[in-house]
Amino acid sequence: MGSHRQPRSERGAGCAIEVLPYASHEELRRIEAALARLRDGSYGYCRICGDDIGDDFLDQRPASPFCKSCAL
Repeated sequence: MGSHRQPRSERGAGCAIEVLPYASHEELRRIEAALARLRDGSYGYCRICGDDIGDDFLDQRPASPFCKSCAL
């Protein structure tokens, strides 16, 4: 009478993050760091020179801790 498959979240695969490739883990780490900067008020300012990271650059790379000049 058909399969009784459980939803993916109930299959015992553990936390979904375990199956992410390394690159995804690295991106998640960058996002978490950007959220920490948002909380402490330093988001949007370059960690090297201290200048404002332009909105256009943040639109393209929202987790970047560096301005366009320092990122190059």
